[in-house]
Amino acid sequence: MLHLKAAFVLLLFLFFKNWMRISLLTKGKQFDNIIYVIYTYTYMYMAKRVYVYKFEADNKT
Repeated sequence: MLHLKAAFVLLLFLFFKNWMRISLLTKGKQFDNIIYVIYTYTYMYMAKRVYVYKFEADNKT
């Protein structure tokens, strides 16, 4: 289950990096900025979820 979540976060991170690069190429477009913010928050949220899940799993054993 943890491996699945980690793979999902990695995939999301790759999308995030691509959008960041696209945003830098097409400077200052409002749409790109919105996408960038959404991906940033989504990635941070998922990373936190996975970290908390892993931390709780480590504490149980």
